[in-house]
Amino acid sequence: MTPDWSRAAFRWAAGSLRSPRLLPLRFLKAWLSSGDKKSAPPRSPKETRVIKGKNYVLEYPIYGDVALIKAEAGDRWGNLTYRKAARNFGPIMAVAARFTVATVHSVVELGELDPESVVTPGIHVSKIVKVEHVATQAGGFKTSH
Repeated sequence: MTPDWSRAAFRWAAGSLRSPRLLPLRFLKAWLSSGDKKSAPPRSPKETRVIKGKNYVLEYPIYGDVALIKAEAGDRWGNLTYRKAARNFGPIMAVAARFTVATVHSVVELGELDPESVVTPGIHVSKIVKVEHVATQAGGFKTSH
């Protein structure tokens, strides 16, 4: 279990690269010393390395069997664009998982997405599901059932 979100993101990113990554030891020390001791994970010995005089902790990647991600638009090949915060972890999760299902608000024809705005290439997306936009009282959107 990885309770700290930034450390979890680091491990998911390592999963998307398919290899372990080295985390600076100062980052791990700051994480272990901050916050409530009750919520801190049990300290287990971690493999460390010294590279050019700096200490690093080896973090193993997290892989997913299935990733469910939300995107703004996509084409039938699975190329995706995102809106706002969905861009934070959607691309990383799509690459780190073996099977990715993307919900999109609009499915466009091939060539309609600007190649410069495609964040997740279709090779990482297994299925696309279209969901409609429904306005909420707060001005946001929710999916219709």
